[in-house]
Amino acid sequence: MKKLILIILTVFQLNCFAQTSKQEYNFNYKVKEVLGDLNKDDLLDKVIITQDTLNENAPYRLQIFFQQPDRQFKLIATSVKMIEAQYPYGRDGYTLEIDSLI
Repeated sequence: MKKLILIILTVFQLNCFAQTSKQEYNFNYKVKEVLGDLNKDDLLDKVIITQDTLNENAPYRLQIFFQQPDRQFKLIATSVKMIEAQYPYGRDGYTLEIDSLI
């Protein structure tokens, strides 16, 4: 009986992990790069916006870099959710599923 329960729990756990998939992006187009002092330390910081033109939704990525005293840039923040994708419902606009409307 213990073996049966162990097998069922193992299969359930594998099924749960099979449902999670990591979104792979290919940010291949630089939309904008801006330099400026964001944190008032008299060093130029950098903000870069890139776009994944191969993805169906064409999402954007925002990256914020702070310049260190040794003139190297350090990545402080990155996000793919700060700027809405160019095509949130797909390029043809019909990838919105009916279940999400109910």
